[in-house]
Amino acid sequence: MFDFIAHHFADTKLRRTPEQEARSRYLIGSVPFQRWMLIPASMLAQMCAGSFYAWSVYNGPIAHMVEAESVQEIAETFYISVAFLGVASCIGGPFLERYGPTRIEIIGGTLFMLGQMISAIGCYLKLVPVLYVGFGVIGGTGIGLSYITPIAVLQRWFAEKRGFASAVAVGSFGAGSVIASFSQAALLSALGPIYTFIVLGCTYFVIQVIAGLVMRFPPSDYNPLAEHSHGHVPDPHAPHHDSEDTVHHHAHHDHHDGTGLVANASQPASPVKKMVDPHGSDPSAPGNPFFVDLVSRNFIMVCAIYFLAVIPGLVMVSRIANIAQTAFTGITASTATWVTGVNGLFNVIGRLLFGVLSDKINRMVLFMVSISLTIVSLVLLLISFHTGSFALFLPFMWCLTMCYGAPLGVVPSLIAEVVGPKNLGALYGIATTAWAMGGVIGGVGFTAVIQSQIASGVPSSRIYDVCIYAMLPLASLGIILTIIFYFLVRRDRQAVRATAPHS
Repeated sequence: MFDFIAHHFADTKLRRTPEQEARSRYLIGSVPFQRWMLIPASMLAQMCAGSFYAWSVYNGPIAHMVEAESVQEIAETFYISVAFLGVASCIGGPFLERYGPTRIEIIGGTLFMLGQMISAIGCYLKLVPVLYVGFGVIGGTGIGLSYITPIAVLQRWFAEKRGFASAVAVGSFGAGSVIASFSQAALLSALGPIYTFIVLGCTYFVIQVIAGLVMRFPPSDYNPLAEHSHGHVPDPHAPHHDSEDTVHHHAHHDHHDGTGLVANASQPASPVKKMVDPHGSDPSAPGNPFFVDLVSRNFIMVCAIYFLAVIPGLVMVSRIANIAQTAFTGITASTATWVTGVNGLFNVIGRLLFGVLSDKINRMVLFMVSISLTIVSLVLLLISFHTGSFALFLPFMWCLTMCYGAPLGVVPSLIAEVVGPKNLGALYGIATTAWAMGGVIGGVGFTAVIQSQIASGVPSSRIYDVCIYAMLPLASLGIILTIIFYFLVRRDRQAVRATAPHS
């Protein structure tokens, strides 16, 4: 079993014949493919998959239809979906590297559609476990495969703008919740949960299949850092270049390195000894490069910080509609839906803003800023609950959500920077399990605590106290690890420059 797993993750070579590579240079027929086409395709695919963030809108109507004991019982569906999103991203990463983005995106879209069809059956039969299997297990698996695909594609095509590529991919995923919160609410009101699942499942499937047909990995001779390749696929008869090695070299040494310093940007690379990150992969080093990256200090640190950074936001975002109605008096379902929609917008802003800024500002500094703001937001949310101030709750809930989106906008480019872009699809899929673990551990714990608080007769203004008190030290640990990582990477960069050959 171990050998099978090891082989699965180690085998990241793309299965593409010369004929398939030649066809990938054209969108359809004789229409040349250009990389800008990936932007709208990726955005549409991610918006469909990201609709699951608006699950809280489903909680009340489904709980009423299936006669559930509590809304919390339905809310567990979201955390099951998060868990399988992480598992699918982890396992699906190597498949994405081997078989390309079109196949994986279509499979992901198909599973997401099937998950929603099964969820409709669960609602009809009034069986919550069927809902868990449908949207949670099968739908979550489809979401995970769909989520990692545009990220890996855009990071390869836009290697000179990694922050921008991350912002587009993960920002669109967050944007899905904004659109879905209103579309789901409208359909639930007009059609009910069963037909809402059917209508949206079919709609998302068509969009994801079309988007998947546009997605592809770059040709083997593609170099995004060369002037002639901006926006165009290289001439198939042009001289061949080893794109992976070229991108890996430039990504580590000829652009902003995340430490506030530029690594040997003006010095030519030595043909004998290349500068490599001492804690990332070196193609010339013994052992499988993927496993070298996987167990590298840099990758483990990124995953640990990612896990700690997302817990507060992911836990709160998934049930904001319920929080608004239980913690404050007089909040209607329509108001809660409006709050959820605007909250999704701030999720998008965080992903886009911090993703784009990461091309200009130290990525670990951005992590420190986002986690610090998370701590401030948690404290002020606690005060808003105690005072019953909905006006205080709104801005800091939205700030918390923006800070939750921030690491999602930064992590893909951070992995490519401090580890290397060669196995990004597989590595980011594994890193996504850190995000999923944060959601599952935090979400399940959150639910258990809330239910115990309610059962104990704790006032609604105090039922979130224990959860927030638990989140504060976790977020603080995230800041500490980020500071340590910052100085470790900076030391490594300085050591690499000191040993680099001079012109």
